[in-house]
Amino acid sequence: NLQQTPIAITAISAEMLEMRSQTRVADVTAQAPNVLLQVNPAGGGNSMRAFIRGVGQSDQSPSVDPGVGIYVDDVYFSSITGSVFELLDLDRVEILRGPQGTLAGMNSLGGSVKLFSRKPDGEGGFVEATFGELHRRDLRASVDFTLAPEKLFMRLSGLASERDGYIDRLDYACVHPNDDIVVSGALPRRTSRSDCKLGTLGGRQLSALRASLRWVASERLEVNFIADGTNDNSETQASVLRNTGEFIPGLSVSYQGVPYDNRFVPFGPNRGDTVINDPYVTYANFINPGTTYTPIDVGGTPRANNGTFFAEPANKLDAWGVSNTVDFQLSDRYSLKFISGYREYKTLSGQDNDGSPVAILQSLSDFTHTQASHEVRFNGAALGELLEYTLGAIYYDQETTYATRESDPFIPLGTDPFNRPIFDFIQRDTATNEFKGLFAHTLWHVTDKFNVAAGVRYTVQNKDYLFFRLYAVGVD
Repeated sequence: NLQQTPIAITAISAEMLEMRSQTRVADVTAQAPNVLLQVNPAGGGNSMRAFIRGVGQSDQSPSVDPGVGIYVDDVYFSSITGSVFELLDLDRVEILRGPQGTLAGMNSLGGSVKLFSRKPDGEGGFVEATFGELHRRDLRASVDFTLAPEKLFMRLSGLASERDGYIDRLDYACVHPNDDIVVSGALPRRTSRSDCKLGTLGGRQLSALRASLRWVASERLEVNFIADGTNDNSETQASVLRNTGEFIPGLSVSYQGVPYDNRFVPFGPNRGDTVINDPYVTYANFINPGTTYTPIDVGGTPRANNGTFFAEPANKLDAWGVSNTVDFQLSDRYSLKFISGYREYKTLSGQDNDGSPVAILQSLSDFTHTQASHEVRFNGAALGELLEYTLGAIYYDQETTYATRESDPFIPLGTDPFNRPIFDFIQRDTATNEFKGLFAHTLWHVTDKFNVAAGVRYTVQNKDYLFFRLYAVGVD
């Protein structure tokens, strides 16, 4: 009973989500005080920064654990990446504030956000379609049916969503053929299209499916099996350049003869663009043409160019997962719950952080993640009406690979033979995380109006992280 649980909880029903047109988990922050659920900006991929009462985590690296625990049907999701879940046919969303760890699952310093799917009951369904600007087309549907009367039920839910990007990526050299950096050849033309368009940012193309199977074996035993999958081929989050300033304090930035200045700002008080005046335009081309590094022997043959690097303007996710929950009501006072889950995903996300055709900061990252968990909870009462308690245990195992190619002037990795900084690097980090925990929570009813809650937890965690960095400087 949420009213009797001794922590601050916000519970949002499916009806409330529907009335407010909330379709992603990040949307529920609008009615949850002291809660920030925000999709990370460009380059952050399909990830979300979750903070409750100022405690959380925004870094998507698997070297850190989320500050706010995300649960899908009571299965802990250990990654910030891949956490922008669609609110597809849910029963409710629960937001628990404050440290969690003695009632269920994993330790969560800031709190927990729990998503619960709607259980099949053999009746109903819906179809919902939405159309809008930028060729928006959304379709959501669900159907619920009975496989065996009063025993076996199934529910299928799905969604498909598409929308064009709303930021135009233009080729600066095409739009400004008379600019000095274009005439000199320092900035070549990248497209032959007459409209100079390279693409867009902010586009969306997503589909998802969930299947729920519910078996009511008896009045005391119920089993719920859920499988879901998501395919997201969206574009990088939209961003535009509004001022260049000093990219690095005290340093005038240019790359291969192309200065980084306000000529690439197409709108606003710092606009330096002589042709375009539009807030929905960017000259980011996501291209690093590569660098040819000179050997120590000046008379020798220069090293091969380390290759053109295209940081694809993508925000892709392929994910799936299964969970199985067994609820056994042993008696009126005692119940037992078993929760098992497995999830995996693969992502690809790119960014052109400088928002210009100057090759300053580009990155293309992909994550590969698998996780498995098993949890048991025993709820009971003792000493008449005096004591209620929960005893539980969890085992969790995770493996994540974080790979990227990046050009980043903020973290120079060294210098070439002529003391020029090297910014290009290739990364392939691996993380493994094994977690075992025991927890207990008690609620003492001292009087009808005075309760005392107390809990304890014991945790053993083994986490290994292997860093890998390779200078992308070419080979003789």
